[in-house]
Amino acid sequence: MILRGGLIGCGKIVRDIHVSVWQSIGGLHIQSVCDPDEAARSEVAGRLGDARAYSDVNRMLDENQDLDFVSIATPGFTHYDLSKRAIHRGLNVIVEKPLALSLADARALVEQATLANVRLCVGQTYRYRDSVLVIRRAIEQGQVGRIYQVDTTHHGESIFNDQASWIWSEQEHRVLLYEHAIHFLDLQVYFAGPLKRIVGLDVRRDEHVKATTHVHALIEHTSGVIGHIDLQLFASSNYTQIEVFGTANDATLKFSPDGWQLYSGRVNPLDEMLAGFKRTAGFVMPTLVAKFRPPALPRKARSHHRVFSGFVRALHDGSLVLPVSGEDVLPTMELLEALAVPTYGGAL
Repeated sequence: MILRGGLIGCGKIVRDIHVSVWQSIGGLHIQSVCDPDEAARSEVAGRLGDARAYSDVNRMLDENQDLDFVSIATPGFTHYDLSKRAIHRGLNVIVEKPLALSLADARALVEQATLANVRLCVGQTYRYRDSVLVIRRAIEQGQVGRIYQVDTTHHGESIFNDQASWIWSEQEHRVLLYEHAIHFLDLQVYFAGPLKRIVGLDVRRDEHVKATTHVHALIEHTSGVIGHIDLQLFASSNYTQIEVFGTANDATLKFSPDGWQLYSGRVNPLDEMLAGFKRTAGFVMPTLVAKFRPPALPRKARSHHRVFSGFVRALHDGSLVLPVSGEDVLPTMELLEALAVPTYGGAL
């Protein structure tokens, strides 16, 4: 059986990653695309061959009532409304992060999908990055021991470097938490478990640029794990890392480019230099090879492929679980809400 899909949103992530991923997956046909930007939707439709292009979501859904699923890759503040519309039409949904901008809306979508008997998958693709899979496997095999602390640090650049001008409205669209930091907060919960309570919180805003620039939190998870969260925008240096501390080994994850390290005992300069070399080589070598022999699927698309292909397999076989279901991300949404209410002044 060939599944028929529609793409809602034809932005940069769709053009750079999603299209090649959908083209690489068998058993489906993307027959329609929708975006208000004529150039973007025309490019995506052209690359997909015979896909019909629309500027209006309702018209696309009305004229393609044989769709089996839609993929929603639009700004986060639109996800609830678009997902709700698709679910109410009996369509399966795979939606980019965040699932919604409030815990209540996220829970509502999960409930609506259950009542409509459709599948709701969320693009928390960082759970399926190579380095995260390595550390997750090490944890499952007991190499880390009992986890007692997980720290997340994300120091981002200026939001005004982004071409999407809606991101510049940081307060309105909760950009620091729900766009810049959401993948890393999701991994905080993925490794440490659901939130129990916020122990301490410091939030700083820059009224000149009308943005939250710092969120520092000390949190406790229901597992007993303690977490430190350090989120910044307009930081003087830009980097992201997650540290998992265990009774047997500690683990560090770094991003852009990705890298990982397991260590115990005294950390010496040789260990750090070797980890840095592996991280650099893991980025440089595949990049050089790709210039001379481009792969069918870009390396940066691997995690998306794992999630998207898992979604398709689950639609073909209803007994299979989704890679990341709506219910799976509710603990992440709970952490986001606990941070967002004092940061942005209340739930939406």
